[in-house]
Amino acid sequence: MIKIPRSALAIKSQLDEVQELYDAHDFKEPMRPSTMLTKASLDRHKENLLDELDFAKIVQNAEQISQLGDQFYIKGDYKNSYLKYSESLDLINRNFGINHYCNEKFMYKIGRIYIKDGLYDKGLEIFQNCLYLLISNQIPDKILLVTRKYLLASAFYYLYNWKEAKENLDFIFDFYNNNKNKNIDKTILLDCKNIIANYFAKNSDYNKSISILQPIITELLENNFQFFDRLILYLSNLSYCFAQIFKINDAYSYIDKAIKLAKDNFYPNDHPIYVNIFQVLAFINYTESKYEIAKKYYNYALQIAIKKIPKHPQIQTILFNLESIIQHK
Repeated sequence: MIKIPRSALAIKSQLDEVQELYDAHDFKEPMRPSTMLTKASLDRHKENLLDELDFAKIVQNAEQISQLGDQFYIKGDYKNSYLKYSESLDLINRNFGINHYCNEKFMYKIGRIYIKDGLYDKGLEIFQNCLYLLISNQIPDKILLVTRKYLLASAFYYLYNWKEAKENLDFIFDFYNNNKNKNIDKTILLDCKNIIANYFAKNSDYNKSISILQPIITELLENNFQFFDRLILYLSNLSYCFAQIFKINDAYSYIDKAIKLAKDNFYPNDHPIYVNIFQVLAFINYTESKYEIAKKYYNYALQIAIKKIPKHPQIQTILFNLESIIQHK
């Protein structure tokens, strides 16, 4: 089983302890055999610690670069976050090789961006590689495995492979069912339920989708959930489902909550989260035969998508919807 790297601070502390042992002994020549053995043991231990320190510094540097990527990711700047994550990954690759287990975290972050950009096949490939690294290196963190399984399920879902998506979702549901009494973050469980809600919505079972989404949103709000991008997405999806069954007041209620949440938490006006929000607003207005307003919101969504997620298939969907409005008029 892989030994998880320690912090540079912890290693330096142990090096100080070794130095104290050096200072406590008289290693002047000539040395007795027992003294020579003690010194040889300390020399080996010090050498191992110095090697470990070099390793820890490289990993720490990669982590610091990755944290810059996290800041771009939160702002919806996926291009620059990708560049930073790739820089971290390259640093580990150059020093320890492509199959080193430290690569997994940065590969996972790059995979998330592929999903955000709509490059689902690339996301699927990288998440499969993440799972390989976790399993082959016997990483013991089960939550880590569950998280990667969720992202696999997400990629399969977007690629219309519901069978594979469901297999990964079932794995996650079994994990949570077997650990009900443990204090485990349920965020991934809620994300899985959102995938299932989306599945029903895509198959026009909007009432079923609503019945799944509403309890998720209630639970998140009651527990002061801090991952606002998820909550905004769930609210937008719920609004869309209500619009599909012509419950327009409910649709406006939930999309207004999504917009307020985005503004209250200072999401930039060109954050990709608004692509979904504006599409839902456009659809609500289209349902009400307010075609000019619908066109305006689709254009807002299109401008942000082209700027922030230029390869995403949603762009084609928006263009199709705009064409439908022009033909309808």
